[in-house]
Amino acid sequence: MTETPTITVFFIRKDGVEVKKTSGTAAQAGDAWKAEADAAPAGVKVDLYALYSDGNEELRGWSRKPLPSEWESPEARAYFQKHQ
Repeated sequence: MTETPTITVFFIRKDGVEVKKTSGTAAQAGDAWKAEADAAPAGVKVDLYALYSDGNEELRGWSRKPLPSEWESPEARAYFQKHQ
């Protein structure tokens, strides 16, 4: 019988570079990710990944503040305001 993989650690990446690891709960990892995303400058993508006991990674969330130039079109402005 095969064992179901479990989450061993969560980690946060900014533009692909690992900046933080946490072995806490999913809620704690989410709070840490949100804090990193809120503090990140515009244009920086902040990802939250889960690492499983079998070695696989799973993207759990991502965030990216738009650059000022991305706010120029009315469609983009409406989209970003709706999804913040």
